[in-house]
Amino acid sequence: MVSLPATHPLADGRLDGAPLLAALAGERPSHRPVWFMRQAGRSLPEYLEARRGTAMLDACLTPALAAEITLQPVRRYGVDAGIFFSDIVVPMRIAGVGVDIAPGVGPVFERPIRAMEDVDALPALGEPGDGGAFDRGLEPIREAVRLTVAELGSTPLIGFAGAPFTLAAYMVEGRPSRDHLGARRLMIDSPAVWEALTAWTSRAAGLFLRAQVLAGASAVQLFDSWAGSLAEADYVAHCAPGSAAALGAVADLPVPRIHFAAHGAHLLRPMAEAGATAMGVDYRMPLDEASRLLGGHLPLQGNIDPARLGAPAEVLERHVLDVLARGAEAPGHVVNLGHGVPPRRTPRRCNAWSTSSTRVAERVLVVGGGVAGLLAARRHARRGSVVTVLEAGQGWGGRVSPLSLAGLTLDAGAESFATRTDAVAALARELGLEGDIVAPTRSPAWVVTPSRAYPLPTTGWLGIPTRPLLADVRSVIGWGAAAEAALERTRPLGEVRDDATVGSLVRTRLGAGVADLLVAPVLQGVYSRPLDELPLAAIDPTLPAQLRAAGSLTALAERRRALAPAGSAVLGLRGGMWRLTEALAESAREAGVRLVAGTAAAHAERVDGAWRVRAGGGTLVADTLVLAVPQAAARTLVPVLPDPPAQHRVALVTLVLDAPDLDAAPRGTGVLALDGVTRAKALTHATAKWRWLREAARGSHVVRLSYALRDPGEDLVAHAVPDASRLLGVDLSPESVRSSAVVEWPDASPARVADIRPLPGLELVGSAAGLSGLAAIVGAEAAGSGR
Repeated sequence: MVSLPATHPLADGRLDGAPLLAALAGERPSHRPVWFMRQAGRSLPEYLEARRGTAMLDACLTPALAAEITLQPVRRYGVDAGIFFSDIVVPMRIAGVGVDIAPGVGPVFERPIRAMEDVDALPALGEPGDGGAFDRGLEPIREAVRLTVAELGSTPLIGFAGAPFTLAAYMVEGRPSRDHLGARRLMIDSPAVWEALTAWTSRAAGLFLRAQVLAGASAVQLFDSWAGSLAEADYVAHCAPGSAAALGAVADLPVPRIHFAAHGAHLLRPMAEAGATAMGVDYRMPLDEASRLLGGHLPLQGNIDPARLGAPAEVLERHVLDVLARGAEAPGHVVNLGHGVPPRRTPRRCNAWSTSSTRVAERVLVVGGGVAGLLAARRHARRGSVVTVLEAGQGWGGRVSPLSLAGLTLDAGAESFATRTDAVAALARELGLEGDIVAPTRSPAWVVTPSRAYPLPTTGWLGIPTRPLLADVRSVIGWGAAAEAALERTRPLGEVRDDATVGSLVRTRLGAGVADLLVAPVLQGVYSRPLDELPLAAIDPTLPAQLRAAGSLTALAERRRALAPAGSAVLGLRGGMWRLTEALAESAREAGVRLVAGTAAAHAERVDGAWRVRAGGGTLVADTLVLAVPQAAARTLVPVLPDPPAQHRVALVTLVLDAPDLDAAPRGTGVLALDGVTRAKALTHATAKWRWLREAARGSHVVRLSYALRDPGEDLVAHAVPDASRLLGVDLSPESVRSSAVVEWPDASPARVADIRPLPGLELVGSAAGLSGLAAIVGAEAAGSGR
């Protein structure tokens, strides 16, 4: 990276904390920075007065006048950046190409480019700072930039250049064109001529940008007026290399590089790949869609519709708020028009949307106070939004909440988190809980069937054995079934459909013994559905493709185990996972989130660009509505959402027992029930699993049993004691129960939605998005933190 001069605004400290530069770096400044394309020029009366009697290109090459015109909109609007006043054909005029701007027409060239000899006749451009003709011709530009930044103070200046394709298109057509047919024909019929021409225009644009940066500009924008007329394949083949070269001319300088093309939404990805560090988006594509298209990694600029500047004030404000809400999905957002200021638009209207952009906070309403809702609320608050969370219950955390029983504070739902990613542990560390992350007691899970009880093998993935011939596998399924499973990786895989079920794959490939005795206990305990009804993709959408790549189920299991982090597959928190929610709720409050418990949302509808939500006897208005509730509840709130899958309910029965026979943990830390051996589908011996709980219980035992609910009035506690006896292999009496509690939840079986933003201003998170488990929910928030 080349160091800038000590007097450069980026080097001398005057731009420290500038909102524009922070947003372009993917940070969250004090407010959304705003400037607008064509802010300097024809819409301002002071511009018309300053330029009276001076031709356009002459004005661009008169340093004092160019500086004055650049400064005019900054003085008038108080925007967060100046954009250097120039024209895309100025580099050609400097080079000595015969070009002028005809009033009412645009750029007109004396000698259009038609053949290689025309390109060969173009003036040489030389190297940066070589003192040649082109370098000397850039001196008025440098002087204008120096004069401008001296007046701008703490406001950054953005350097400007036309993109190589647009420059080349003008040079081929000789004047403005509606369809650029001549340029497109030349790139196809005479690719060598086109390549030579765009090499020249990219060199001119790059040298032009570099001169501005070294003279004091703190960011650059490459503006492509006409690239939107191209198909993506033509852009990639014939234009992207030129844009990459132009942006590459300043890639060694520490300045952001914005790339913008009018009508170019279909080109965002290849334009970004040409070397941009931020992308301008025109008004035709919503910013949240643009961010998703770009992988959520690049700051965005845009994209107020210029046509809305003439709309009534309330219409303009709603539109600006919608742009702000969508722009909040990007890592950074610079508010701008989705094209230039129209020539007849009054400064008063520009002031109106500039004020709205910077001073009106986005209103966000989150329905659901579980982990997903709290994370989303905190994210929006940290971006400057006004955020309220509504929770129908009296506490926070949803499935990750506390339960008081027999003097103990236990987990009402989730008691651990999967370690397949670091997301939950990273959140715990951020919340100051790093020292309380604990591993469970190492012990195999047991399976109990009507005829036998056995521990599950320790070498496997989702119950699929990676080494089928090991003794702990053979003891469960027998020598014959183990041998059949061991040969699976030698057999051709055949077709694996994306909707293939786990049951069909495992039975066909590994045999019924593996399916029924090893895989079914693991997966049915988690997903509450038979193997033959559980798509492999429901566990992870990428698993069918991973299986095809691995070539066999045992090879896939080996790969997945190798990817798992060392140590326990799950971790917990000393004192209970509910402490994570407690700390997260406090963190959300510190970020400015308003948490309202005991208030259920009844109905939501979008009216005039905003969401109106009936709740607590009143109506709340929000620009963005975040649903963090089960899919059935989300569908009730917003009836236009698709029908959710059939939803069942599950229950967790917690027993606190005085049972000395459990001191030795006869069935380890957990038991899976198979073939209807008990009404419960699984049991966790919590005091055997967690040392901290064993110490807190002081001789008592905590047992948790999970049930699929059949009858809302069913007495599950009556089932729990005999079920625990059967699963633990110990006689328990009702008198051994010190205390009990039943907590119900919607079934957590995964049913991911196709689009987490199915409607304008609506965001689905957590179970509303079809996510199940802390690792998935926190991981999705971490992965989309730039949303």
